[in-house]
Amino acid sequence: MAMCWSLLRTFSAEFPSEPEQVFKETNEHIIADTKSSQFLTAFYGVLNPKTAELTYCNAGHVPPYLVRRNEEIGLIRTGMPLGVQADTKWEQKSISIEAGEILFLYTDGVTEGSNGVGELYEEERLKSVLRSNRESNAEDIISAVLGNLGEFTSEEPQSDDIATMVIKRG
Repeated sequence: MAMCWSLLRTFSAEFPSEPEQVFKETNEHIIADTKSSQFLTAFYGVLNPKTAELTYCNAGHVPPYLVRRNEEIGLIRTGMPLGVQADTKWEQKSISIEAGEILFLYTDGVTEGSNGVGELYEEERLKSVLRSNRESNAEDIISAVLGNLGEFTSEEPQSDDIATMVIKRG
């Protein structure tokens, strides 16, 4: 993981506005430098602070959500995970974040949290919490999601990493 993180940092500095090139270079080095069958899912985006345009690629990662007034748009996968196959390409996409909209990024440990009877938290429950809290600030949105997840999973042990990030345009 440390190697992957270093590669992403290196190539993001070299290609600051080209997520597809960052993934291409990172992927080539992972394939060349590792002998195991390990892979990495990743979402990489570049947000222009002046225009609020997000340019991104999604290498097999759970889709972040852009929460708009009446919908949640999943920023779906634009290519396979890193480290799976050489000469892979990722489609670069762009989306504008409008005033009052939320970008919610997370790891699969959120939606794969389970309760005492084996049910998963899942995306629909997550989207419901995001809809209910779209007027809140970024910190309160994260608290609402993690609080709801904690209530759902109750006393069950955490089985995967849980990470969240919120960007809210004022």
